Formats: sequence, C-alpha cells, structure tokens
Amino acid sequence: MSNNECNPNITLIYEYADQALKDLDQSINRLTTKLGVVLGFDAALIRFFSSLPDRSVAVNIDALDISLECNSCLLLKILTGV
Repeated sequence: MSNNECNPNITLIYEYADQALKDLDQSINRLTTKLGVVLGFDAALIRFFSSLPDRSVAVNIDALDISLECNSCLLLKILTGV
C-alpha cells in the first residue's frame, strides 16, 4: 500500500474519532445541565422542609391507638390539594 492509499483511511479514522469525542462532550454537557436542575430542585425542597414546623401533621388512628407526626403527610396534603 502506498501513502496515497493510506491517507484517506487515516483521515476517515481521525474524523470518526473527532466526531465521537464531540458527541461525548455534548452528552456530558446535557447530563451536567440535568444534574444541575435536579440539585437545584432538591435544594429548594430541603429549604421548604427546613422551614416547616415540627409535628406539622398528626395522623391519629383511634381504633389502634396510634398517633404519628410526619412532614411527608403534610407534603402529600399540599400536593393533592386536600
């Protein structure tokens, strides 16, 4: 094989590798953006829950003599609009 025959193959390999790296970089950027959104949302939820008073909702089951205090019950009530 002469150098003239190898050059198109080398160019093709280089272009393929370059495109693969660009695609990987774009994928990492998209993933970083999604992770930032998730972390921001988590921070907002933590801030929301930290401002809730203790024992915000009491769940009483009189038949079994059980009383529970939970913040997640309050969140469920807020989300369902009850």
